[in-house]
Amino acid sequence: MKAKKIILLLLLCLGISDARANDNNCFSNILGNLFGGKSSKEIQAAEFQKANLITPEMWATEKKLLVSGSNKELSFSYDGELAWDELLKFVKNDPETMTSLNHLLGNNRYKKPELMRLLKVSEKQFDSFVIRKESPLAQQESWLITELPPRYFAFMMENFKDSNKIELISKEISKHMNKKGFFTEGHNDSGFVELAHSSFDVEPSVFSGTMKKYEENFPKSTIHLHIGIPNEVVNNSEAIAIGRAIESKIILTLADHPFTNELAYANFSSLRSEKNVLKNKEYRGVIRLGLNEFKGAHNLEIRQYGKMNEGLDLIQLGSNLSMNPKSLYKFDHFSPAVIDDPYTSNLNGALEYVGKLFKNKGTEEFTRLGDEMITMAKEMESEMIISEKMRVKVRKFIEKNKILGKLDDLSLFMKVE
Repeated sequence: MKAKKIILLLLLCLGISDARANDNNCFSNILGNLFGGKSSKEIQAAEFQKANLITPEMWATEKKLLVSGSNKELSFSYDGELAWDELLKFVKNDPETMTSLNHLLGNNRYKKPELMRLLKVSEKQFDSFVIRKESPLAQQESWLITELPPRYFAFMMENFKDSNKIELISKEISKHMNKKGFFTEGHNDSGFVELAHSSFDVEPSVFSGTMKKYEENFPKSTIHLHIGIPNEVVNNSEAIAIGRAIESKIILTLADHPFTNELAYANFSSLRSEKNVLKNKEYRGVIRLGLNEFKGAHNLEIRQYGKMNEGLDLIQLGSNLSMNPKSLYKFDHFSPAVIDDPYTSNLNGALEYVGKLFKNKGTEEFTRLGDEMITMAKEMESEMIISEKMRVKVRKFIEKNKILGKLDDLSLFMKVE
């Protein structure tokens, strides 16, 4: 009976191979499953379309990026909170904006004793760092806070509690930004100026050019990067796979550090069961995935990255994946445990997801590395804690095996050949 079953399965395999042309793994997978072995590949690439990847020329021009096989384009936008000190430096040389800013702040002037108290500095510190004795401003008896050095202006503004005034200041700053070619809308966000893209870009070179201007003028500020993914041609499951790939890369990139920097956003994650992601519609971790958030588009927001060039690299990865939804490798039943941790929350999910992608690549080296990542993830889940010892172990593993460099290989995430 068993022999008949094997013959039938092998005949079926021949038929499948014929139909799919290049499936060389069918025999080994069937025989492995029958006799207790386990194939390292969890997804068979022959089931997917070949990806159409972004070329450097496409990224550097104003050519729109279309989802493969459609006329639906990707879009790009941003939002972010500006640091008060950088904001003052940016508007300082615009008399009109400075007049409006001072007016909104009440044109209030402060004498030295009051500023010393508010800034919590001694007289010596005030004379050395706030209003230097050699400064022309030292001849004044009182000062506007916009006349203070940027860091002290920021200190005063961080304690400014009038949210209505900050909303108006945000609008005024936005007007100045628009004059400089940034095309923004300003809002008050918890006491800070938030600037959001007033529309969106469809040309990657225009978007990346604007982001580089942001980095030049606001290097300390937090700028979130958005990809609008057309939902008519990219379904929810595919959008989740894109989010998981980007989120995993962000979390594992923390291996460049000794895992002492807190994740800026750690409360939610796309690295959960698909059922829960679909139920909640939105996850707000190091990425934010808003399924069908806009008319015609999923909203994928990249919220944490290092330098702007790293953020733009993630945008390019997300664009490549979004343009090729039928080429993506997915794990629809992926369901890691939820382990809250201020430094490396979701680390177990990132390790398991990337481990599965490594195993799916199928080479001996990638299968071994994938198994090790999944083992570490399961060890964390068995203890339901991410210990300092485990963080060190993960960091050493990632550095020793050059995992971050291997994540630049797009064939991990989708079929490219």
